[in-house]
Amino acid sequence: MRKYRAFTLVELLVVIGIIAVLIGVLLPVLNKARQAAQRTACLSNLREICNSCRMYAGTFKDACPIGYVGGQKQFSYVMNLNGTTAPHHPIELGYIAIAGFAKNGKAWYCPSEQDILFQYDSIQNVWCFDRIPPSDHLVAMVGPDPGYDSAHTRAGYNARPIANWSSALADQVPLIDPCPDYRSNVKAFIRLAQLKNKAIMSDQVNYGPQSARVRHFKGINVLYANGSAKWVDFKQIDKPPWNTIPPGIGVDRSTSATWNPAMLDETVVPSKGIWAEMDRAN
Repeated sequence: MRKYRAFTLVELLVVIGIIAVLIGVLLPVLNKARQAAQRTACLSNLREICNSCRMYAGTFKDACPIGYVGGQKQFSYVMNLNGTTAPHHPIELGYIAIAGFAKNGKAWYCPSEQDILFQYDSIQNVWCFDRIPPSDHLVAMVGPDPGYDSAHTRAGYNARPIANWSSALADQVPLIDPCPDYRSNVKAFIRLAQLKNKAIMSDQVNYGPQSARVRHFKGINVLYANGSAKWVDFKQIDKPPWNTIPPGIGVDRSTSATWNPAMLDETVVPSKGIWAEMDRAN
């Protein structure tokens, strides 16, 4: 009768140790591969958004509906206002969606984002533009979504804060902020051609460095008006005053209009703020 020799405790521990070492070696490699894939997918999303912007511009006299709301340049990602005191309505980037040029809603969101406020069609960020029948967020007041009283429909990317939009339904033509490179203080959409080589969309930079590092850690993806999209290392953009924005949100913290110049100030030469740094990184 054949006798089978069992593994000793020492042998089992050695095997387990080898497996643990292999996992320790492979996991960082797999994480880097996953991050690289997400970074590439994010860059592809921005290129698709660029196509949407170009189709909108080609249809509506070169108009580019980007900007910010409520006098706060950090608030440059809104697509639909779902407030409780006024009828819901599209605004800013939402004009592209209601015109039918944002067929792929997922393209407007970074695959690395972990915050449900900036994820595609989450309970706190309903993608309301392709609902059948039409979503209450487009045509009525508060919709039926649980826990969704007044949250806005947000894009997963920031737009260049060059035009201050009113949140009122009756006034949906933005006021262009002063800039030496395009029209100033004129109530009209900015023209895409006027933006030339400027950055127009990027990974979240609205709350300072902490809002961008949670995605790709070492840099951000940026879309330029000329159609190019590229990876920009933090070393090129992580400068004051943007990197001095405090963490957290609130009236006196990172969302305050006090930090508007940290986002973009084109009244001075050279321009200042995170968007000016992205321009120079092109």
